[in-house]
Amino acid sequence: MISGPPGGSYWRVSPSKLEEMRADNRIWFGPRGDGVPAVKRFLSEVRQYRVPQTIWLNSETGHTQEAKKEIKRLFEGREPFATPKPERLIRQVVELGSGPNEIVLDCFLGSGTTAAVAHKLGRRWVGVERSEDTLTTFAIPRLEKVVAGDDPGGITSSVGWTGGGGFRILDVAPSMFAESRGAVVLADWAVNGQLAEATAAQLGYEFRFDPPFCGSKGRSLLAVVDGLITSEVVELIAASLEPAERAVVCGTAVSVDADAALKAVSPGSRVRRIPASILADYRVATRRLFHTTEARAVQVKLDVNGSPPVSSQVESARS
Repeated sequence: MISGPPGGSYWRVSPSKLEEMRADNRIWFGPRGDGVPAVKRFLSEVRQYRVPQTIWLNSETGHTQEAKKEIKRLFEGREPFATPKPERLIRQVVELGSGPNEIVLDCFLGSGTTAAVAHKLGRRWVGVERSEDTLTTFAIPRLEKVVAGDDPGGITSSVGWTGGGGFRILDVAPSMFAESRGAVVLADWAVNGQLAEATAAQLGYEFRFDPPFCGSKGRSLLAVVDGLITSEVVELIAASLEPAERAVVCGTAVSVDADAALKAVSPGSRVRRIPASILADYRVATRRLFHTTEARAVQVKLDVNGSPPVSSQVESARS
């Protein structure tokens, strides 16, 4: 039997419950067996992966040389990526910070170690990388090998990974907004160029770039936005209108509140999507390395169970 608690303390459970827990090996009395009793919780009852520790030994998480060997095995004859991380280390980080089917974000994709590990562990993932050379040399080929089950190194054996799933890549455009003399304006690239000229011709406007407008027809002005039109965008455009002027604002995408927002500040003005025929030709003309629209960075995302994509920017699914 367990004696009562020392003076100044009290029973946290009934004596009978405590005895029942002790019999079930649920009470720990310290390493020598004479310490203050503490409730023992098994790992399977707390979470499905290990709890954090202060020190991670390289015997458990690997080291730089191990990481470089993993890269060399994947890319024979190539100089290893400068700063790779071992998959065992990233596995520990991913398992501590996420659960299956949750999303892992890597803002610096590099050689793709985090994405590869997340993929093998059944997580969805998003990666961001500004260097096309890094993407085409390391990240994309590596992730293709992971999907195909042709990546035998890293944590592949320990997690039983045999391949599956997929990913898509999207070039992300620069910001539609710029600063001019202390004010926020629409960037010239977003309201001028081939798309603006084609839309003006299609809608019968005389093409004339006077930002944020690109065409005129009497007192009606045309603004063409290569991007999503929101209430904030139309407010910027409406601020450039004279009292008697009205605007037609066209964009590659339109938020549900944009038209109402424009009419509230400029009655008679309207918002519409750019005609599909123009968009189709424009997207073919501006298609680049990754078969997407003109951009400056890249995002990658994996959906591990076929559910709708988290972001409209990238779509992918695991089989």
